Amino acid sequence: NREGCEMKKFKFKLQAVLNERKRVEDQRLADWTLGRRLLQDMIDHLARLEAGLAAAITRGTELADSRASSNAGMFGAIDQFISGQKIRITWKQREIERGSKLVERARLDYVKARQKREALEKVKEARFTEFKEKVRSIELKTLDDLYIMNGAARRRMQMEDEEEAG
Repeated sequence: NREGCEMKKFKFKLQAVLNERKRVEDQRLADWTLGRRLLQDMIDHLARLEAGLAAAITRGTELADSRASSNAGMFGAIDQFISGQKIRITWKQREIERGSKLVERARLDYVKARQKREALEKVKEARFTEFKEKVRSIELKTLDDLYIMNGAARRRMQMEDEEEAG
């Protein structure tokens, strides 16, 4: 019996599919990670824009309090900067909203890819368990056959010894 002499190694027939699912999962994770990093960069930029706005408002308030006529041109420039900064902040907030939706979609794509891979991993584990049980069964059958052959050989030798003695 060839199975008894040489055990086959476990080979998962869907390993290529599993490898592809792992590759897709890794790509989805990379996409999600990149998206989160870019989104964080946008959030950091928004914080800098808001800090610039707050500083400009503070500077404008200081100029207004000084009531110096020479500050009128500077006050106008600060007022224009504040208006422009508010527009930039609004644009950045909209960009962050769109980016957040894209990052969430990337996260869901990653979760879906991971679930597909994990499902196939479970199939592989189940098939490996079946394989180990089959191997164990073959090993036990082989041992039983050996014990039977050994017992038969002993009985034959015992009978031969009895014939010679008798």
